[in-house]
Amino acid sequence: MLHSPLLRLTASLLTALACAAPVASAQTAPAPAAPNPIQSGPGSYSGTVTGMDLMDVDLMFIGAHPDDDGGVGGILARYLLDGGYKGTVVTLTGGEGGGNATGRETGRALGLIREEEERRSLAMLGVNSPHFLGLRDFYFTLSAEETLAKWGGPAFVCDVVRLVRLRRPEVLVTMWPGPGTHGQHQMAARAATLAYATAGDPATCPEQLKEGLQVFTPLKLYYYPNSAEDATVKIPTDDVSRTARIRYADLKNIAQYNYRSQGWDTFSTLPAKTANPESFMLVASRVPTPAQETSLMSGALTPSGSSPAGVRLEVTPAAYDIGAGQAAPVTVKLTNTTTMDMTGVTLALGVPDGWKVSAAPAAKTLKPGEAASATFQITAPADAAAQRNAITASYRAQQDGQNITGRGGNFVRPLPAVVATFAPTFDVAAYQDFARQTGTDWVIGSLPTRLALVLGQKTPVGVTVTNRSKAAVSGKLNLKLPAGVTLSGDTAYQLAAGESKTLTLQMEATAAALPAGRQSALLPVSLDTGSFADTANAYVLPTLTIPRLSKAPTIDGDLSDMAAGVGSQIGPDDLWWRAKPDNAADASASFKLGYDDTYL
Repeated sequence: MLHSPLLRLTASLLTALACAAPVASAQTAPAPAAPNPIQSGPGSYSGTVTGMDLMDVDLMFIGAHPDDDGGVGGILARYLLDGGYKGTVVTLTGGEGGGNATGRETGRALGLIREEEERRSLAMLGVNSPHFLGLRDFYFTLSAEETLAKWGGPAFVCDVVRLVRLRRPEVLVTMWPGPGTHGQHQMAARAATLAYATAGDPATCPEQLKEGLQVFTPLKLYYYPNSAEDATVKIPTDDVSRTARIRYADLKNIAQYNYRSQGWDTFSTLPAKTANPESFMLVASRVPTPAQETSLMSGALTPSGSSPAGVRLEVTPAAYDIGAGQAAPVTVKLTNTTTMDMTGVTLALGVPDGWKVSAAPAAKTLKPGEAASATFQITAPADAAAQRNAITASYRAQQDGQNITGRGGNFVRPLPAVVATFAPTFDVAAYQDFARQTGTDWVIGSLPTRLALVLGQKTPVGVTVTNRSKAAVSGKLNLKLPAGVTLSGDTAYQLAAGESKTLTLQMEATAAALPAGRQSALLPVSLDTGSFADTANAYVLPTLTIPRLSKAPTIDGDLSDMAAGVGSQIGPDDLWWRAKPDNAADASASFKLGYDDTYL
């Protein structure tokens, strides 16, 4: 089911926006243009140049605001200035929702300033033709759903798809798409994910094909990682750029001086105070990749080991979640994108120790443009832990008298017969469904849901129990709660084969749950069925009943007209983000709250 408007982003893009008949059925090269009459010579072209030739890039970063490219400055310089590659940046808004440290401009005027700042910054890193979609940058929000509504629905995704088809990047890099970050960052990353998944499908945004565009399929997709543990490749910035003759970290800082309206010129130093590597998470790949990547170009634009660049190797489980002890299909497909035959081609699929995998198919020959696929059946042990497991496909072949080989991977998670999970908050549920629909659900990992427990009040908490087996089951949930949090409600369940039910329990947090000096806390809670466990973050929060004021207070420093408001305090121990304050005087307050028809 679609649990929120955001879920309709994927569905509406693939259905409502795919309202015209397909015009093409395969990715093809652009038709050659008429011969260029300009003869060769200094500053001129020799041969045929098309508009698509001028637009073609190797790498594209997709972000929400000017300065979101702060995490890719090093790789842009490395690949574009020094590596001979081409790249571009797509920025969805002008950043006019941010502050202005250099003047009084706001709104669209500020957006134009910020766009110019980004142009100047990117030009120093080798990007000469960035793109701005002009979507509205409004106030800060953590909600992807609100962002989607403010942007008028999912139509903007087709603008991203158009740029992918026009600029033809083999490698896409974007931000983190899940909850916990700026809602506009989430939507930029989700648009990039959809473009990776569907820009090669003529049924997606089909009106663009009437513009003369060809479908195009990117080969690799990277996210900014959600945590250090999620990073799969780290590109150093402490070595020296051959072109700029300074470290990549220093060049990146010089470029970021341009973001003056955001105050970056006040903290970007030369030399850079730190030279940390830029970290990325490989989310999806249609080409072989090494077990430990050192370059975002591996497999797509440079060989991956002995595998020629651009050869496609795709590993696609039928589903990320598989039944423990039950056979599950995984399809491995190899496409010969080279100009020579590949002979003696064999496909294999590696699984974790103790798992079973069906036999590999016989060897065959692939001519240029031909593909071979095999569907393997994998079986995890019946007692396998319900956690993410890597599966690794590989191919072997001969070409031009040389042995070539490549490997690529994906993930599956074996689940037991009975699975119980905390019912997620709407934003987590929306992202989970989006990830499943785009084949990136393995990225979710153990993304815990959030439980808001109002101090001193009973809060309903849903737990969804699912029977994945073919027989009826019954049992009782085991919940582990921190001190000061109590539970009421029936934790027993009875389920028919394939049935799912949501149990509603009551949790109550008392003052005993709070650490000393705190009025709020984040506490872990967990549940298990004996063979499956789930966790959630319980946010224990104070509450105030805010009165309506008969007369609005005057902002004059005299608080006597706020006497009717409700008061409380906040101190430095109630910290939720970033660095701890120096002392109580640095971050504490007594306050009063009231509301009228207009203001809180």
